[in-house]
Amino acid sequence: MDTPTRTLISALGGYQAVAKALKKKPQTVHTAMQSGVFPAAWYDAFCALAQSAAIDEPPRSLFSFIDLAKDQAA
Repeated sequence: MDTPTRTLISALGGYQAVAKALKKKPQTVHTAMQSGVFPAAWYDAFCALAQSAAIDEPPRSLFSFIDLAKDQAA
C-alpha cells in the first residue's frame, strides 16, 4: 500500500538514500515513513532533497508540526 510518506521517500531515492543524506540510521527513516509522519526537524532537509531531485517540496502535513489552531480548540 502506497502512503504519502512512502511515495515521497521513493521519489527521493528510497529510505536508505534519505537516511544517508540525513545522517540517520536507515531504520529510523523507515520507521518514520511507516508511521505516516516525519519529524518536523527534518522538513528543511526534505525540502532540500526535493529540490535536488527536481520534485515539489513535501507538504507540511507529512511532518509533525504543532497545529496551534487545533491545540487552542481543545
